[in-house]
Amino acid sequence: MNTFPFPGAIGPSGRVRIFWVSLILGAATAFFIGQVSAPARESGYTGLSLQFAGTPEKAKTILNAWGETGRDAIALGIRIDFVFILFYVATLIFGCQIAAERFWARGKLRWARCGPLLAWCAIAAGAFDLVENCLQLELLSGLMETDWPAIIRVCASLKFLLTGAAALYTLAGLLVFRPRLSR
Repeated sequence: MNTFPFPGAIGPSGRVRIFWVSLILGAATAFFIGQVSAPARESGYTGLSLQFAGTPEKAKTILNAWGETGRDAIALGIRIDFVFILFYVATLIFGCQIAAERFWARGKLRWARCGPLLAWCAIAAGAFDLVENCLQLELLSGLMETDWPAIIRVCASLKFLLTGAAALYTLAGLLVFRPRLSR
């Protein structure tokens, strides 16, 4: 099981600590992003609306509905999202590794072998999120290329697919296959 990102660099107790710290910091960062992006929601559109606009026309409709205040709020939320990416990727990498170790200890070898792939999927999701964020900031600054809304939608879709798979795997390993308590 040493095909994980950063193999052997961090021991089991360090992985658990990093998992929980990055999970807590990620949740706090996500909450903060929601708070700073609140002015845009008054228009009926959220940051997800722009991620899934898909066409320049729809993106322009959303940007116009936000107005300057909403666009500034979303831009700040996206800038903070660059930090959030680090937290959720770390959470998923170490969550997948912890889950794989638990599957392995229970003899669920096929499940354990999925861990490294899903940890790398978390890194790919972070990369898609970076591209998505950069292109959204370009849209918010007034630059509109015809393909950007479609590229943003593809990146967002892949990001959610990959993070969802890694998160479900992590949850299965952490909740279903908890270590047995000795009696």
